Amino acid sequence: MDGIFGSRSAVPEVTRPAPACVLVDARDGLAQEAFEAAAETLFTAVRENGMVALWIRRSCGELGHYPRRAAEHGFTAVACANNPARMSPGGSGGPVLGTNPLAYAVPRPDAAPLVIDQASSGTAHVNVRGKAEAAEPIPEGMVVGPDGAPPPTPPPPSPARCSPSAATAAATWPCSSNS
Repeated sequence: MDGIFGSRSAVPEVTRPAPACVLVDARDGLAQEAFEAAAETLFTAVRENGMVALWIRRSCGELGHYPRRAAEHGFTAVACANNPARMSPGGSGGPVLGTNPLAYAVPRPDAAPLVIDQASSGTAHVNVRGKAEAAEPIPEGMVVGPDGAPPPTPPPPSPARCSPSAATAAATWPCSSNS
């Protein structure tokens, strides 16, 4: 990769291995560029089949972009992604889960699409890394250090890990027998 956000010289390869499947090799480039390279093939496949699976591999990028673009063309869309373990739920001593982003969009007549883009962590890992690199404080509860405790302020560039979102954290903490 040429930089943190991917190769600037990557040319995505788009294939359609099945009628309702579009595969894009982003070649370590931005996923948004890979999506745009596949958009015409994707939208044609949706019109022909009613539903299509799009896989973009070897990439990075904001997840909400893809369903938003599909909704702009009148389609309801859902996107999800896998990623490395960067979250320490329930006070665990190490990262055990990815942030498991999920995004969806619904077209609306005469209005911008409704787009929901979320993750199970309280913030995106890129935000934690950016604050750490700039030596800026991170809001309390957003990250934990290697020992599971809040890191010093400012945190080190690594190994701070994302904490679960409030809803996820509430679901992972053990309940007392008195509640």
